[in-house]
Amino acid sequence: MKITESQGTKCYLVDENEPLSTSAEIETAILSSKEILFIPTLGDIGSSKSVTSYSFINTSEVAKSIGSRTLPNFNCDLIYDASDTQGQNEIKEMYKNNTRRNMIISIRNSYIIFKVAVSALNTSVLKDSAVIAKSVIEMCSIPVNISIFETIFTSSDGFIIVSSDDYILVGTEDVVA
Repeated sequence: MKITESQGTKCYLVDENEPLSTSAEIETAILSSKEILFIPTLGDIGSSKSVTSYSFINTSEVAKSIGSRTLPNFNCDLIYDASDTQGQNEIKEMYKNNTRRNMIISIRNSYIIFKVAVSALNTSVLKDSAVIAKSVIEMCSIPVNISIFETIFTSSDGFIIVSSDDYILVGTEDVVA
């Protein structure tokens, strides 16, 4: 069973009008993005639907109705850095100006992309603890997953071939590793 580790995950904020439908567009957008540094955890990224259960007095049957989709929010608690002109500053500006951005979460060979807004902004100063810049990030669109590499295989003559939506890379193990 293959495990995808969370260590090394990166998180970026980009303009909400930036094209992000291919890995090439995402990689280009990341070049001008604001990276959110030192995130301890992001929590659950996804959506849910409301459920209404119906039970009846004349039978033991139960019926369920699945409702509309809802998008969650999650806490984004960061070690406070007054000199951070990237991620923390971008979160403050989003809150102050009531604006949205696309969030790109880069996890190994894939991206998770969705629109976000900031609904809460606080600074936590506690005894025996680092100062924490706290914010609540509201998911404003359904997350989209984009894989960078779709297929990795070895040809009969020993070449490793890595293909994606945007390109095919062919080389020996020494070159690709």
